[in-house]
Amino acid sequence: METFNLFRNLTFSEAGHNSLLKKLLHKNGKHNQGDMFIKSFVTNVLKCDYSGFLNVEIEVKSGERGFVDILLQDDNKKTIYIIENKIRGANDRPNQLYRYWRNHIKAAEEKGLKGDYKIFYLTSNGSNPTLQSLSKPIVSARTTKYNGLPDILPIDVGVISYKKDIKKWLKDCLEKIEKTDDNLRLIVALEQYIEWIEKEMTK
Repeated sequence: METFNLFRNLTFSEAGHNSLLKKLLHKNGKHNQGDMFIKSFVTNVLKCDYSGFLNVEIEVKSGERGFVDILLQDDNKKTIYIIENKIRGANDRPNQLYRYWRNHIKAAEEKGLKGDYKIFYLTSNGSNPTLQSLSKPIVSARTTKYNGLPDILPIDVGVISYKKDIKKWLKDCLEKIEKTDDNLRLIVALEQYIEWIEKEMTK
């Protein structure tokens, strides 16, 4: 007999996943787990060093058009992690990752800043970004900031997936949560989210 799962009964868009991940990653979130979620996410999913407090923002305006799904960065922009979240076979937009690199990472470097700057591509099963997303926009009067830049995104993109990386991260965090009445709703929500990823996220 199939048990009830709240996530299976919702129309869960990219924005919904972004919002849920933000609530988990926020150090002072209502999950009352401190930085446990974000520390584990940075070290085990992104494979980066966790340096302390990171601001967690979603759907951040990026330059002339487009929005970064998830942006993790510190106040001094010594750390910038851009995460593009693609589910259910959503198509890449032209020059999407390239534009994010130009508007956030390259812009920081032009101000003399240096740090840990990375872009990640999150999909259901670990698909790679398309060439059109990695390519430089056609330079015009409105896009002169791309003059003199390489034709293809000059940094590697980290490929991560819900099926492998996010599921393992959630399971690892679940094991660390103290089994108390106060944490019961959080535990049940994570169990249902993991089950939804396993059974419903196929594209």
